Amino acid sequence: MMKTTDGAPLRFFNPGLYQSDEDVISQFCVRESELGFILDILGRNIESPSCRHVLVAAPHGMGKSMLLARIAAELRGNAGLSARLLPARFMDECHDIADFSGFCLETMSLLAGELAAGDAELAEELRTAVDRMSAEGAEASLRNEAFDMLCRTADRTGKRLVLLVEELEEICLGAGEEFSRRLGEVLLSEPRIMLVATATGRLEPSGEDRQTLAGMFALQTLKTLTAGECRALWRSLDGAGADRDIRPLEILTEGNPRLLAMFAAASRRGQPWSLLEEAAALVDWNTDYFREQLAALPKSERRVFAATLDLWQASTTGEIAARARMDVRAVSTMLRRLIDRGAVAHETPAGGGRKRYAAAEPLHCIWRRLRRGGAAAEEVIRLLRFMEEFYGAGGAQGTRFSSETWETGLAYMEAERAPREVLAVAEDIRNR
Repeated sequence: MMKTTDGAPLRFFNPGLYQSDEDVISQFCVRESELGFILDILGRNIESPSCRHVLVAAPHGMGKSMLLARIAAELRGNAGLSARLLPARFMDECHDIADFSGFCLETMSLLAGELAAGDAELAEELRTAVDRMSAEGAEASLRNEAFDMLCRTADRTGKRLVLLVEELEEICLGAGEEFSRRLGEVLLSEPRIMLVATATGRLEPSGEDRQTLAGMFALQTLKTLTAGECRALWRSLDGAGADRDIRPLEILTEGNPRLLAMFAAASRRGQPWSLLEEAAALVDWNTDYFREQLAALPKSERRVFAATLDLWQASTTGEIAARARMDVRAVSTMLRRLIDRGAVAHETPAGGGRKRYAAAEPLHCIWRRLRRGGAAAEEVIRLLRFMEEFYGAGGAQGTRFSSETWETGLAYMEAERAPREVLAVAEDIRNR
């Protein structure tokens, strides 16, 4: 089990899972402004006749779950907020919610756990009600009863309910338009319930009700970490390596907190490792993580995603179609689905032109190339060796690089199109 420098256990994918609130707070060292923005909204909601809700949007691994865990910890530990607000934190394994009643029942179950220590009687009432209503199973008859139970819980505790929901767009897609419509009505009209939800996108609507729902939220996007934030996170994870140059890791992870934590886990072995050795260790220890992202996709989407990974650099639909040996129109459809899943990101060149697509998590490309070996791996190995020599030397003027490194650097500087990591290195060469 990996721990932070202060001994708190670290969760890569499930922050807050069997962690104390103190541990969550101690390892929360970035996203402070985003936390403040959301807590300010929740605080203002306490006396407001209508609530403002928040949607936290970001690709996978950018800290959405950690932010929700930190909010829950604050709502429990802050005396002013805990007296007026009661959190119910949904994890991202709620894809079986099929309707609004199911959503209310899940909320009741979470509130029972939240209240167990402070109000055992109400917690037991909630658990009993969940068991009974789940056995009855008719949406029409349960809808009002389950929702009324939530409102009574808010009244009895004297607190407004704060629902912290992971992957809201997945729940909306699975539960359908009727769920979105009913949830939207509640959020508009019921001040005892407020929602902080996450999504890999911006809850793009496919119908009028979801469009109304999307318009109710204050949007908080999570951007890639800055160099300073990468350094702060690294120091909290690896005190022994606190003085290393963070720039190579910032480039390879593109400021993704989860990937940076994975690198920290790969480097904590009590002896200095090369960047290549760290990358190889990361590939080895996290193969299941990257492999499962491919395996979970339907066959056609998996084929398109694999082609996107193989190309490495941001590529057009036509280039990806050629690599996948598929029809361009079919690939275009698959790319839209992959973007919705948070697996692929797209960009439009600064000077205009066709959109280009690349893996949302850049290390996925490196994982695939290092595992496949051959010429594909050699490109990655050359990049990692160049980065180690260039950044290890500080890129200072007068530094004597090997002829191979210098030739590689010149090639990077002259490249018009290349993987994002290469383009970032080339920019650093020019600046130094």
